[in-house]
Amino acid sequence: MSTPVPLPTMSDLTRLLHLGLCDTLEKAKDAEALKEPYGRPKIMSVEDVEEKINEESSDSDSNSDSSVDSDSDSDSDASIDFTYTFGFNPLTHLGMFLKRSNPKNVAARALQRDEAIQFLKKRSEHSLRQLSVKDEIEGIVKKRITGIVQGPVVSLREEGKVYVWCKVFKTGRLVCEVSKGPEKSPDDIVQFVDVIPGREGDPLVGVVKVENLQSDTEYRIKIGLETEDGAFRGIEGEEVVEATFKTLLDSDERSEVTVNVGSLGGKGFGGKVKEIAEGKARPLLLLGNVVPPKEMMAVGESGEAPKGQLKLQRDHMSKAWTGELGAAASSLPLFCAFNDATKGSDDLLLNEELALSKSSSKSKSKRRQTQSQGTTPSVKAFSEYFPVELVKKPTRHMYDSVPLSIHAEMYLLDTRCGFLGGNQAKWLTGRLESSSCKWKVIAAASSSAYSRQIDQTVALIPHTDEEELKAQAEAASVIQMKAKEKKEKKDRSSSKKKKIGGAWLDVEKFILEKKITGVVLLTSECRSFGVSKTPWGWEVSVGTFVEEQHPEFSSSGEEQMPLEDGGGYIQLKVSEEGGLTVKRCGGKSDGLEVEIKGEEANDGEENKEGEDAEEKKD
Repeated sequence: MSTPVPLPTMSDLTRLLHLGLCDTLEKAKDAEALKEPYGRPKIMSVEDVEEKINEESSDSDSNSDSSVDSDSDSDSDASIDFTYTFGFNPLTHLGMFLKRSNPKNVAARALQRDEAIQFLKKRSEHSLRQLSVKDEIEGIVKKRITGIVQGPVVSLREEGKVYVWCKVFKTGRLVCEVSKGPEKSPDDIVQFVDVIPGREGDPLVGVVKVENLQSDTEYRIKIGLETEDGAFRGIEGEEVVEATFKTLLDSDERSEVTVNVGSLGGKGFGGKVKEIAEGKARPLLLLGNVVPPKEMMAVGESGEAPKGQLKLQRDHMSKAWTGELGAAASSLPLFCAFNDATKGSDDLLLNEELALSKSSSKSKSKRRQTQSQGTTPSVKAFSEYFPVELVKKPTRHMYDSVPLSIHAEMYLLDTRCGFLGGNQAKWLTGRLESSSCKWKVIAAASSSAYSRQIDQTVALIPHTDEEELKAQAEAASVIQMKAKEKKEKKDRSSSKKKKIGGAWLDVEKFILEKKITGVVLLTSECRSFGVSKTPWGWEVSVGTFVEEQHPEFSSSGEEQMPLEDGGGYIQLKVSEEGGLTVKRCGGKSDGLEVEIKGEEANDGEENKEGEDAEEKKD
C-alpha cells in the first residue's frame, strides 16, 4: 500500500509558484508574446476584409461551370471564413504547470511509471520462460527423433582412441561418424555397435570405441540410432546428435614439458593467463612480486596500500583472471603475505601460528572479529586476500582447492616454512592425479622464514672488529654443519620409507613420471620451490612478457626485464646449449639466481656422474 503524500507547506507553494512564473515567462518569450501583437494574429481593417471578399468572389466566379440563381449576399457570406486565434495565454500555461507540479500528481505519475516497469519485467520474465520451454521442447523432440536420450559423452581418452557413451530409447545399432571437419571426407571413421538390453530395469546404454585417431587433434562426432522397424534412421536419415572433442598427446609428446618465464606483476600476468586460457601453456613458472611486503603489511594495519599500488595491481589481475578463465574475483591469489625474511621473522611466524590456532578453534562467526583484533598484520592480509578458510581438523592445515571454472581448478598451498610437508605433498599429488580439469593451477604463499639448506651460504656483515668478524664466521660454520647433519639424518630416515617427500622437487618428479598435463605453478618466491634442481629434460621458452615488451630478445644472449613493482629487474640469459639462467637484480632478492640447464650440459653432467660412480665402484 502506497504511503499518503504529505500536504505542501506555504514555503513549498511559494517555491512552486515562483517556478511556474519563471517557466511561464520563458514560454512567453519563445512564443514572442511580450511585444506587439502579443502572440495574436494581426487585426484586419475594413479595407482588408473587403479586398479579401472580392478576391474570393472573383475566384469562385471563374472556376464555376454553371451559374446558380441565389442571393448574392448569402453567397458572399458563405465564402468568408473568419478564424479567431487567441495568442499565448499566460494564465492557462501557469495553471497547467501548477497542476502538473502538484505533489499528489507527481506521486501518481511515479506510481504509474513503477507499475509500467513491473509489468514490463513480468512480460520479459514470461518471454524468457517461454523461450526456455521452447528449448526444452526442441530438445525432447530431438531426442525422440534421434532416439538418443543422453549423450554423446567422450571419456577415457587414451593414445589414439576414445570411448563414446550414449543412452538410447530402444534397442538397435549405434552408428558413430568421426571427422575433422563439417564436410565428409575419405578419412572419416565410422564405427558401429549394437545396443543389447541387459537386466530388467537397466537403461539401454551403448559404448562406441573409436581408434586410429591422431594425437592433440580436434574431432567432430555424429552419432545416431538405427532400428529394424525404421523408427530411427540414424546417420543416413540425418537424425543425429553432434559433439566435439580433442585427443590427448602421445606419451612421447607429453614427456616434453615447456616452462614459460615471465614477470608476475603488470602486463606479464595478463599474458600468462591468456596463454592458460588458449591452451598454450603447460607448467608455468612466474618470477616476481605482486605487492611489496611493506605494502602488504600496511594493508593488514590500515586496510589500504600506499599510493593505491595494491588496488591497481589487484584490479589488473582480477580483469585478466576473470576475463580469460571466467573465475570469480574472490578466488584471486596474492603471493606476498609472507614474502621476504625480515628482522624478527621467527617471532612474527610464531605469533601468526598462535593466532591461526586460536582462530581455528573458534566458530566461523567469531573468526573475522578475532583476526581483526588479535592477529598480526600479515595474518590479516593472508585471511582477507588469500581465498582459503581455516579448517578445524585433527591435523590443522591451510591448504585447499578452489574451483575457478569448468576447466580449471586452483590448489592453494601453505609454504610458510619453506617446504610442503609430507601430508600436504601427498594431498597435492593425489589431487593432481585424480583431477579431471584441463588446467590445474598451483598457488602458494611464500614464507617469511626459510629453512637453511647445505648449499645456502650465510652472508657476513662487514665489521671493523676482527674478533667480531671471526665470531660471525664461526657462527656461520656452525649453522652450516647443523644443517648438513640434519639433512643427512633426514635422508637416512627418508630412504627407508618409499613415500613422497615434502619438497617441490618430489612433486615435480611426480608430475613428470605420471605425465600429468596442464599443471600451472604460480609463485612469487623461487627459493622455496627447488627451481634450481629442475629436471634437465624440460624444454625452456620465454613467455609473452618478454616477446611483447622486449621483441629484440633472441634465443641466445642476455636481456633485462624490469619489474613493475619497483623491485629491480629480472635478468635472463640463454646459453648456446639451450640452458636458461634467471637472475633477479635489485630489491630485497638481489642476486637470486635460478639456472635451468640444457640437454648437452646435462648430458655432460650425467657422463661425469657415471664416471664418478664407476670410480667409486672400483
